[in-house]
Amino acid sequence: RDDGDETGQARAFLAGHSLGGTQAAIFAALHPERVQGLALLGTPLHFGPMVGDLDRLVATSPPAQAVTLTLGNVPGSFLNLASAWASPKTYEFDRWQDWFDSLRDAWAVQTHVRVERWMLDESPLARRFFEEVMEQLYRRDLLLRGELLVGGRRAGPDLVEAPLLNVVDAQCRAVPPEAVIPFHEAAKSPDKRLLWYARDVGVALYHVGMLVGRSAHER
Repeated sequence: RDDGDETGQARAFLAGHSLGGTQAAIFAALHPERVQGLALLGTPLHFGPMVGDLDRLVATSPPAQAVTLTLGNVPGSFLNLASAWASPKTYEFDRWQDWFDSLRDAWAVQTHVRVERWMLDESPLARRFFEEVMEQLYRRDLLLRGELLVGGRRAGPDLVEAPLLNVVDAQCRAVPPEAVIPFHEAAKSPDKRLLWYARDVGVALYHVGMLVGRSAHER
């Protein structure tokens, strides 16, 4: 709704994690007049074979249409398998290490198990959305280049005007600092801040630790 009847506000605060944050950033670029502030957590904003583990997998893979012609909408199980193939340390080894580190702490064990259960609920990605993300973002990096077109409108960091917060994990291989900082620096926002996630025990997947970990809620 454009009139703000439900909230009494014409602008909203947007927060997004991972690919959801990428979509929030695109919305903020397309509709700067609608965004009061933008908080992005572990969000990939710059793509390419020299950036992260997932980017390197995409660079050596066939076109996205080769996947969708077989699978249609892309199942969550396929996405999980591809992620583990691209970055086994992030999606396999680190999870087991976190489990062993959690055993001395009942809260950590409980949170770890909840995250593991949540990962089993991975929803499928719509066929067209998967193709556009793989080809326009991961393969061509159109968002950072300011050349991404959505409904005929251009999206790029130079169009993001809202106050901007990026939360970054310096050790993450799926969304490393290199995937975040170039966009952060290029954004037009006059008020920008980077927060560095220090990691927690009991989060299973460090990539979601900045959402569920103790330090995430304390800081």
